[in-house]
Amino acid sequence: MTDDQASEFMVRFGAAFFKAQRAALEAVVAPDAQWHFAIGDEPDGRVRHGIEGFIQGKAENDSMFEKLRYQDVRCRALGESEIIMTYRVSGVWRATSRPLNRRGIERVEVREGLLRLKDVFWKQTVG
Repeated sequence: MTDDQASEFMVRFGAAFFKAQRAALEAVVAPDAQWHFAIGDEPDGRVRHGIEGFIQGKAENDSMFEKLRYQDVRCRALGESEIIMTYRVSGVWRATSRPLNRRGIERVEVREGLLRLKDVFWKQTVG
């Protein structure tokens, strides 16, 4: 996989994910895919499974954050099946109305044209 192919895949995934529609997600996400959130239980964060898990996770993000935006997105291919994506994410925590401004990195595994793993890491504040 090239960096351009990695970027193209993540654009396709993003279009399906932000719609949160089952048919769109089935075209890019494996039925047994896992999404490991940047927050949640140690050591893996909150984990969601399969298409339904991605739909649930999107709804959970929408309930936690408003005005969530991704900027400075860069995708790099690692071999034939891995993508590293870096970005800055901003928005507002709904519970506290405090601004969110983090750098993030995601490790994505793709096999047979489908996302198998989305493992998310954000810079965190302490306390």
